[in-house]
Amino acid sequence: MPDGTRRPAISPQVIALLDEQVSVDLRVSGMDKQRHIMQRALAQSFAGEVIQPSRLYMATRGEVSKIGTAIFESIKKVADSGELPRGEDSINELLQFFDSKFNPIVSEIRTGLGTNFTNMRAGAIPADQFDEHTEDVRRSEKLEIKLLMAKIMRDESNRKNSLMFTFNNSPVAVLQVGDKNLANAGPININAADKEKIKEALRTLSERIANIEELNSVQKTELREVVTETEAELSKETSNWMRVRGLLSVAVAAIEKIAALKEVYDLLLPLLPAVGIHHVG
Repeated sequence: MPDGTRRPAISPQVIALLDEQVSVDLRVSGMDKQRHIMQRALAQSFAGEVIQPSRLYMATRGEVSKIGTAIFESIKKVADSGELPRGEDSINELLQFFDSKFNPIVSEIRTGLGTNFTNMRAGAIPADQFDEHTEDVRRSEKLEIKLLMAKIMRDESNRKNSLMFTFNNSPVAVLQVGDKNLANAGPININAADKEKIKEALRTLSERIANIEELNSVQKTELREVVTETEAELSKETSNWMRVRGLLSVAVAAIEKIAALKEVYDLLLPLLPAVGIHHVG
């Protein structure tokens, strides 16, 4: 685990959680004790009524692979829960944690395999090949940890850059859209023709979202969902105007600075006051 020259990125409480998760998962899978692992490998090694050393060797290699995967999956459970801090130091400590769980078990398995070979008078185990396989598993699972943490950090970054709004539920409310855009939410005064114009603008927007380079895939999906939900709400006999205000504000904030969507923006902007939205920023 981390040396004593700096404060660990991962707290002792989270390390304890990782320890518990790995211990439980390995125990449930029968991978926590060398005896269980070797018994399982031996059971796969019979040719008739005789244990074949080559089969035992291959079965044991398979157990090493399963253990590496099981430890990674345990780490992933904790990572997915949001308990792990982000950053390079955290990743390095996770890699050290993986080694601290993987290496002792594999060392015991190697010893157990050697003992079984001796008992069968099968000579020495192919140590170099076994160690090479162990190292391959170690590298593979540690790479999976790096990729996992990179994905989590990327997803978080996308969420931070995605469209957000808050609504203060009062007679005259303020909607926060985009970074600094503000819109006052006032009374509703919309006729059927204006409602249809908004829906038509939203349909045009929906058709063009896929080709907008300024938006990443997550933002495109979220904007498409906003447009779809807004259209659906406007199509109801009795629309929820608080919801329409919020959704339209998000859509307008998203497209305001995108040149390819200026036509849609210009169509929507003069229609916003009819649903109680007035830009003030």
